[in-house]
Amino acid sequence: MPGAKIDMSIQAQSTRLTDPLTGRHRPINENLESQIDIAFRHDIPRTQWAYGAEYFRYRQSPGFRLDQRFHFVDTPGSLGVFVEHKNVFGLTMRASVDNLLGTNESFGRSFYTANRPSPIAFTENRDRFYGPVFTLTISGTI
Repeated sequence: MPGAKIDMSIQAQSTRLTDPLTGRHRPINENLESQIDIAFRHDIPRTQWAYGAEYFRYRQSPGFRLDQRFHFVDTPGSLGVFVEHKNVFGLTMRASVDNLLGTNESFGRSFYTANRPSPIAFTENRDRFYGPVFTLTISGTI
């Protein structure tokens, strides 16, 4: 497709250590487990128009402290689309809509009565939902 471009970055890693409190294997605190970033852009030939989309998602391992375990999860990832005109009175105008999948940020934490692995004293859970984000960007030099 003339004028089209795809940029992609995918990372995945796994870590393991022996937890000094439990003696069991666990991942390194809040380590990046995976990340996906895919961007598509199409500059329409012989026009000033372009459009595109981008998807981004990452996952990290839980975090551990002496008296707690916590985990942050951002699902399902972020999807955005844009349309752009590269010459509006010499300026570039872009309209975009991001977060089309409806991101939900979840955070959970367990507090122990003493050091892990003692019984759980209480837990904390919270969710934060984000709807679509609309943006109009004007850039260039007058």
